[in-house]
Amino acid sequence: MPLLPFDYHISHSKRAKRIQIHVDAAGQVKLVVPKRCHIEQAQQLLIKNQAWVLRRQQIAKANRILDPALDLMQPKEIRLLAIGENWSVNYSQHFNSDFTTYTLSLNKDSNTNQQLITWLKLHAKNVLNPWLNDVSQRLDISYNRLSIRQQRSRWGSCSQLGNINLNCNLLFLPKSMVEYLLIHELCHRQHMNHSKSYWALVKHFEPNYKILDRQLTHANRFVPLWALPK
Repeated sequence: MPLLPFDYHISHSKRAKRIQIHVDAAGQVKLVVPKRCHIEQAQQLLIKNQAWVLRRQQIAKANRILDPALDLMQPKEIRLLAIGENWSVNYSQHFNSDFTTYTLSLNKDSNTNQQLITWLKLHAKNVLNPWLNDVSQRLDISYNRLSIRQQRSRWGSCSQLGNINLNCNLLFLPKSMVEYLLIHELCHRQHMNHSKSYWALVKHFEPNYKILDRQLTHANRFVPLWALPK
């Protein structure tokens, strides 16, 4: 196989029906190979589409160059736009979070990235749980329960049982995007699809939904490198 001008990771999937090429917000390339597909066939598709991959990497770099601090794997500051919190991060011998001074201390002798993710998920649960409940009451649309995850390609989802899943990385996004996403998922309690009726309901609660929906497509630009799913 010819040498490609970028690194890539191969992921085997039992659910995938076709070969998929993903370029995330950090410019990392993932080649998804279906169960019965030969790796060589998938690699040939990657070679054929390398120009597209390079363009996507350039776009990702252009988006993230607006704030180089987002590319730090050991951040000194964490900015949570959704709730207007700026956390200072220090690396010591103990893990601790101080809400009085918005200071997060990480144990430098342990996996600092895992500590960051654990803290982020817990904080997201404490923030998004009452937020979703407030929006639910305002819209008069109920839901069953909330789960916080760290999804690669989804900001949220709603199941047939009325369970809503939200991405912990929502905390990095502007407040308007998060508010829209909560409305988006709650409206699925009335329509489990993206029909005209569904979008009419979304528009009723958020007239600017088209703009916000487009913004969410590129919202990973707000997420620091350390918080992107590996």
